[in-house]
Amino acid sequence: MEQWKKNLYAVTLAQTLVAMGFSFVFPFIPLYIQELGIKDPRDAAFWAGLAGGAMGFSLFFSGPIWGSLSDRHGRKLMLVRSYLGGALCLMLLGLATNVYHVVLLRFLQGATAGSMSAAMALVAAATPKQKMGYSMGLIQMAFFGGSTFGPFIGGALADAIGYRPTFFLTGAFFALSTFLILLLVEEQREPAPKATAGKRLGFFQDVWKIAGSKAVLPFLMVLLLVQGAPNLIQPVLSVFVQFLTKGGLVATTAGLAFSLMGLTAAATAALVGQVSDRLNLKTTLIMCCFASAIFYLPMFFIQSVPPFLVLMAVIGLFKGGMLTCASALIGNAVPRGRHGAAYGAVQSVNALAFGVSPLVGGALAVVLGIRSVFIFTSLAFLAIGIATLKIFGGARATEDKETKQEMAKL
Repeated sequence: MEQWKKNLYAVTLAQTLVAMGFSFVFPFIPLYIQELGIKDPRDAAFWAGLAGGAMGFSLFFSGPIWGSLSDRHGRKLMLVRSYLGGALCLMLLGLATNVYHVVLLRFLQGATAGSMSAAMALVAAATPKQKMGYSMGLIQMAFFGGSTFGPFIGGALADAIGYRPTFFLTGAFFALSTFLILLLVEEQREPAPKATAGKRLGFFQDVWKIAGSKAVLPFLMVLLLVQGAPNLIQPVLSVFVQFLTKGGLVATTAGLAFSLMGLTAAATAALVGQVSDRLNLKTTLIMCCFASAIFYLPMFFIQSVPPFLVLMAVIGLFKGGMLTCASALIGNAVPRGRHGAAYGAVQSVNALAFGVSPLVGGALAVVLGIRSVFIFTSLAFLAIGIATLKIFGGARATEDKETKQEMAKL
């Protein structure tokens, strides 16, 4: 088996375990905050949004640093570092005694983690361009696949044994993933590109040189939007489930909702990756945006759990398609040897979306009510679809001469 395939499959398995462990806590973070003294559901949603925002903002600033370091010192090293940092912060969350500890630890988690971008950079650096969609599809499938089982298991464990022990269990998943990467992955380091050999740009300069290029910037702008819109509902979903379930097995139901979304997103990511050589990735991305706008809207009206779960599953289909297309388009646009910087920029974009959107969603819940967040998300995807169509609608299938010359200098 070729080494790029060995790396891909090892990272896919490791990312599945990490996503599973990481997503254990998603269904009950707002509920955990209520246990720490913030009793009102709206206030708990706001603090959950603030904690998510703190993680996102720290990840935004740390992304360029880790991305640049991965190009210089190795992407495998950065992936192991991200696993260990995430494990430590999640286990410490189990020791929190007030909501301020939760916000601080989520901030530190953002500063030290970022495994998804590190995994994509490690895989993309060795993957042939014609197989980029396949590789990015598997990595996205790993994330969504782990997220499929993680929230449901985590929610069930939280209801069965409590929130704090569930935090501690995440460490085993991260430890096993670290072992897999150290044992199975071999990184072939590329020499520095001629245009940059001997230069030592600052961390942010290094990433900005890639992120600001004509070939990459449009994809990053779209990725920011398609990542940000779904995160609007992140701080309100669990408390919304409280209303639907009338207080019964809230964490388990919220976990099941996240799991269904992850399952369908994983299936779509795998499908898009398999047939990426026969798809127009830009058109597929635009169609998924408009479909998401349609299926978020009914969330405002539902009054029971079954239709809520069905809608979450349908929404996951289009989420997996959007993120796989965007990741593959970025991977194909970047020259060899610069994937660490590129996916450092991706991490910052994801972090900005993760940081701002939960704050907006939590604020909307306080001011306009929890259901208003679903209307806002639907409108956001409609706007994103229109903007993406405008950006890519007239794009040529191949890069023009000016763009190729620019990328050759990176």
